Amino acid sequence: MYKINILLLLLYINKEVAIIYKCEICKKKYKNLGRHLSNAGKLIHGISVEDYYLKYILKTESKPICLLCGNKVSFYGICGGFSKTCSAKCHGKLLWSTDSHRKKVSQSCKKTWNTDKYKKIAALNSSKGWKNKSTLEKELVKINNIESIKCWIIINLCELNNNLISGKSQIRYLKRNYLNIFDEIKKYTKFLNESSSLSERLYCIINDIKEKNKCLECNNKLNFVTYNKGYNDFCSTKCSTSNQEVKNKSKNTCIKKYGGPAPIHSCHIREKIRKTNLIKYGTENVLQHGIIRDKIKKIFLEKYGHEYYSKNFVKESVLRKVRNIDWLKNRHYKCKKSVLQISKELGISQGYLLKKFNELGLKVKLFPRSRFEKEIIGFINKSDLSSNDRSVISPYELDIYLHGQKLAIEFNGLFWHSSDNKESDKKMKNKHLMKTEMCNKKNIKLLHIFENEWIDLIKQDIWKSIINSNIGKKNKFQINIEKCKVKQITNNKLIKQFLNNNHLLGFINSSVKLGLFYKEELISLVAFKQINKKWEIVRFCNKNHLSVIGGASKLFNYFINKYNPATIIAYSDRRFLDNNLYKQLNFKHIRDSKPNYFYFMKNKLVLHSRVKFNKPLKQLDSKLSKVENIYLNGYRRIWDCGNAVYAWNK
Repeated sequence: MYKINILLLLLYINKEVAIIYKCEICKKKYKNLGRHLSNAGKLIHGISVEDYYLKYILKTESKPICLLCGNKVSFYGICGGFSKTCSAKCHGKLLWSTDSHRKKVSQSCKKTWNTDKYKKIAALNSSKGWKNKSTLEKELVKINNIESIKCWIIINLCELNNNLISGKSQIRYLKRNYLNIFDEIKKYTKFLNESSSLSERLYCIINDIKEKNKCLECNNKLNFVTYNKGYNDFCSTKCSTSNQEVKNKSKNTCIKKYGGPAPIHSCHIREKIRKTNLIKYGTENVLQHGIIRDKIKKIFLEKYGHEYYSKNFVKESVLRKVRNIDWLKNRHYKCKKSVLQISKELGISQGYLLKKFNELGLKVKLFPRSRFEKEIIGFINKSDLSSNDRSVISPYELDIYLHGQKLAIEFNGLFWHSSDNKESDKKMKNKHLMKTEMCNKKNIKLLHIFENEWIDLIKQDIWKSIINSNIGKKNKFQINIEKCKVKQITNNKLIKQFLNNNHLLGFINSSVKLGLFYKEELISLVAFKQINKKWEIVRFCNKNHLSVIGGASKLFNYFINKYNPATIIAYSDRRFLDNNLYKQLNFKHIRDSKPNYFYFMKNKLVLHSRVKFNKPLKQLDSKLSKVENIYLNGYRRIWDCGNAVYAWNK
């Protein structure tokens, strides 16, 4: 390195040395002069660190060159300066050209190799004859076809676990000991480049690869990793992330782990993010922090000339439509298009369009059919389907009605079908039950889908399976009951996973769990609980999109024969369960229970049972009832249709 001619002030503080540099331009002193000259990519004095070093330290205009070959050399900052040589090769040659370096190396070698340990190693190596053998001493191996060379490689170059022997799987070893092996290996791997490694060639022969593997996404040639790992499936991370199979695999993994297609769908992850943000920034969301918001706005102003990134991409033709009141009125009021539909049509965000509606003083209308209803209609895809039908149970409306199957579906948005005060309780309490009973009188089955269940992808899949079975669509899999076995299950993890993935009400503790297995896979489950010497069926479900004819009776008969119960009670949720199952098992209908209710927080689509509210609330008014106090804490209440109670007696 070149000597640095600069002012160095050595300050001894607590036996530590602090080096302070003086800037020749502004005459100020800095601990880190390089950072002062170039701060976050900005040149403070309009001069780079390298140019400053040349002008003020070396006091020359020409850049230094390699002392050995004359090529360009690297610059290592104010402290390091320019290197003497351009590469490690030149650096080594330069060192060996000096007498002092050669003396140092020879002295250290003499000290090392004079020890007893290295004398023994040297003697062993000489006895092994590591020198190149003559042509007569080398072995000639007969190779007739690819199978013979494959067998030779496995016997001579591989270990028992099929890994390569590191000492033998080298080109120099093969050339030193065999006349023709390396040439034969090259002959059967002609499709590879000349620079390809021996391990790649051996891998191709062993695995019968006759052409270089290609990327599954873009068909580019793949890189070889190691003999044990082989080739990658994709040529780059871009290809692996854009591949549909990889996307589906990651999506399914996220659904199993987090209950949605991404980790953010998990309430635990969201809570963890919220706590981290509170600790770091003092707010639940990073963007709520004033300093960060101002910083983002400043960057957008510098880059795009707008405080908001999205404004930069709104076309002039779109802006003209958004500013035109008559056009918006026509699309929203006359054509009955929602704000979301109009925003998708224009290619802008829904929030931006809502802002424009407010600026122009236009009221936003909520149209009766939600996008979730449209999803359900699209999934059913039947010609005899009618939506928002008031002719069946007049004057009340059914969201979806299938005339041929006599099946109705109600999609219940949590906010619009719930109550937050005692006055609306009277109206909402029996609303769902009333519609169910009106449909039952006309032999129509009514299913009630809650909003939170359709948004949850796992529960949405359960609902799709229920709808398919009710409209007579053939399930993906039909299993013969004779090939199934009944087993008692003690693995709670398996039961929890199966119930959460295949039953709308999810997991519940139980005394006896019986499963129907097909080829060691659980396809049907029934759970019993003993209460006051009476048995109760607490859960029963099949695997989604799978039908097992006679599966329920086989499980039920197994339980009766083993436990000999006197009475069994079953509660069938009238909102979605099929009551014909219990009639087939010789259960008798006793009564119908009152509607159950659940609480949820505003803007949070998570239902809570009444048991949760036995604990003290944050806000409590002694003059109000328990329910009114729950409402006071920001909760709303939604009702189902109650349960049909069945009993089986011996």
